[in-house]
Amino acid sequence: MPTAEPGARTAISRGPNLRHPRPSATVIVCCFTDRRRAEILVAIASVRAQTVPPDEVVVVVDHNPGLLAWLRDELAGVVLVPNTGSRGLTGARNTGVERSGSDIVVFLDDDAAAEPTWLADLLSEYADPDVVAVGGRIDPDWAGTKPPWFPAEFGWVVGCSYTGQPRDRAVVRNVIGANMSFRRQVVREVGGFRQELGRIGTLPAGCEETELCIRATARTGGQVVYQPRAVVSHRVSPDRGRWSYFRSRCLAEGRSKAVVARLAGSDQALSTERSYVTRVLPVGVLRALRAGVAGDPGGFGRAAAIVAGLVLTVTGYVGGRAGRRWPAAPVSTVPPQPPAAPGPGIWCGQMELSGGDGFSAAAPHRPGQSTARVLVRLHGRPLGYLSVPAPDGRLDADDLRRRAWETYRDRITEHLGGDGHDVGPADRGAPPPLPGPTHTCTDRLEPVETVSVVVCTRQRSDILAGCLASLRDLTYPRLEVIVVDNAPVDDATRDLVRRVQELDARFHYVVERRPGLSCARNAGLAHATGSIVAYTDDDVVVDPRWVEGIVRGFRTGSEVACVTGMVCSAGIDGQVEAYFDARAASWWNRCRTELFELRKPPLDSPLFPFTPAAFGTGANCAFDRTFLVGSGGFDEALGAGSRTRGGEDVDKFVDTLLRGRAIVYEPSAIVWHHHRSDRAGLLRQMFGYGSGLTAFVVKLLTRRATAVQVVTRIPLGVRRALGNRAATSRSLASVPVPRGAALVETIGMLAGPYLYAAARRGNHRQRAGRR
Repeated sequence: MPTAEPGARTAISRGPNLRHPRPSATVIVCCFTDRRRAEILVAIASVRAQTVPPDEVVVVVDHNPGLLAWLRDELAGVVLVPNTGSRGLTGARNTGVERSGSDIVVFLDDDAAAEPTWLADLLSEYADPDVVAVGGRIDPDWAGTKPPWFPAEFGWVVGCSYTGQPRDRAVVRNVIGANMSFRRQVVREVGGFRQELGRIGTLPAGCEETELCIRATARTGGQVVYQPRAVVSHRVSPDRGRWSYFRSRCLAEGRSKAVVARLAGSDQALSTERSYVTRVLPVGVLRALRAGVAGDPGGFGRAAAIVAGLVLTVTGYVGGRAGRRWPAAPVSTVPPQPPAAPGPGIWCGQMELSGGDGFSAAAPHRPGQSTARVLVRLHGRPLGYLSVPAPDGRLDADDLRRRAWETYRDRITEHLGGDGHDVGPADRGAPPPLPGPTHTCTDRLEPVETVSVVVCTRQRSDILAGCLASLRDLTYPRLEVIVVDNAPVDDATRDLVRRVQELDARFHYVVERRPGLSCARNAGLAHATGSIVAYTDDDVVVDPRWVEGIVRGFRTGSEVACVTGMVCSAGIDGQVEAYFDARAASWWNRCRTELFELRKPPLDSPLFPFTPAAFGTGANCAFDRTFLVGSGGFDEALGAGSRTRGGEDVDKFVDTLLRGRAIVYEPSAIVWHHHRSDRAGLLRQMFGYGSGLTAFVVKLLTRRATAVQVVTRIPLGVRRALGNRAATSRSLASVPVPRGAALVETIGMLAGPYLYAAARRGNHRQRAGRR
């Protein structure tokens, strides 16, 4: 077959000006398997029944001599030829084009049947000499019942038309292979169908017709037309109605689109998909969710399938662009990338102004940490931060106090004035001596409440050791510490806790066999005896007076059921930690107490209470034990270690407010968090943040009490999200963004609804098994 040289547009003859109502046409049917013998005969019969008959019918058999021999016995009046090209649909189609002698080549799948006027409707469009290809509508003919979870937006998965295509005649980018036609001369002169694309047997690849249409229109300046009057019905076999086929077909589509992007450029390869993803799919998800809320049992499944299909297709595309060889199912949503380049580090710590030895680091100084971020505190209260040079890991305490006085003088005098202290005059710019807390200090508290601290961990005994060491230094006297070992595979965590127990009787060890952070947190809750249950993560170091801050938050008012606190960065080395620190700035840069109540929504937060980032994070939170038990604990379909990988803290914060209770953010309850330093770990975390968030949103949509509130806020939420993205971009302007971070978080958000549905099903099966 002649091939066209790549490069600029060339003058290609489109054949005769087909203003004649009867251009010559060859219908080509490609087949490969004996299992479709009956369907092949139906397809040929439908072609023979056309009101405008074709000039010839060519049946191409793809490397199956037995099928070819059988068809010779069964069919008369057709041209039967073996595929003379490479094995697969592309080679078979090119063989048919070569065998044809007509002006127009028309392709019909071997498991499709054409309506009587199909060919006439296709050929009528070629009266316009600018038309180089015409396709028609493809209606699914399900062999059995259509799965209730299968979304119409993904009709292309089974080779059919789909929601989002034009309803009337339109110029489009490409046709769909089961029902398409081309000017034969154009196909020949641009080089035919690409061997890099197309199905081989049952392998669910594709996009060869997309790439051919892009190439043909780019080289000729012609048009591709979609004519929905030209209808075929496409048989959908039972195996194509299974989730496994849906999954593999979406992955294959993504991989094929990546090949098209390399061949034709991403602008052309994804031009139609951008509108499909941003307009058609969101509307489809909302439509399906509304149907689910209205009682359609398949509604939530369709919403989940839309999201999962998009995630899988994007995953296939990302892997294809990275040149990865993919197995039948995805093993990662993250394409491999080189390690992040190290950047300037930040040494993190704090300084108490009313005494102490000056700067107290959260972790030892490391080479490359040229700046110190110092949290300034007075009587335990955070005032704000100082950023000072620290190239050699040494800081001058007097200089830090002077800087703190100059920066936070008003807050210092305000706090001391509330305690009944007068601040003495400054001496030549140096700060005056600041008194320590006395019995009149507003931050002093008597330890009345018993507090149970719960730390959940899984196979991270090396990291856990530092956390337990800091918990031993807690100064609050009425305290117990429960370490929950989640789904352990060895005794490392148990042995570590036992060593700590020999030194400190406040520590207790609990095993939770079911994997998942929510399962572990609920196990800790079941063993807790305190009136307050405080949770932290195994990768933090707690401040010695952390629990005092928690208790202070609960004493804000009787309606307080949850207290969150400040999560400071323990240190920053390299691009990955710098990025996460900037992304999570609200964790560490808020130094004033905040009260959240449903009856008093913030004036600047129209999405309240569905604004989880404002409340805090699960790495530093505490609940009234009676409230937490009565409200069912944490949702075990959410959280790290579950399918959704996150969202359990967000869910509980919002649930607290919806139940009429209050949340207090108390900055004096401080923990220091060690961020993930490797890119792979960061991307896993970003995926979990995305999937956990949208899983939580889907949970709200499944409840009648919150569904309407959430749906009515969606337009505002989208606008706010776009604004937040712009604000985030500005805050990250000086921080390199690790490759793939935004993409993986988006993929996680898209996957969240499906993952939540899967997690709920898994939990139901577990409960049924226990009964």
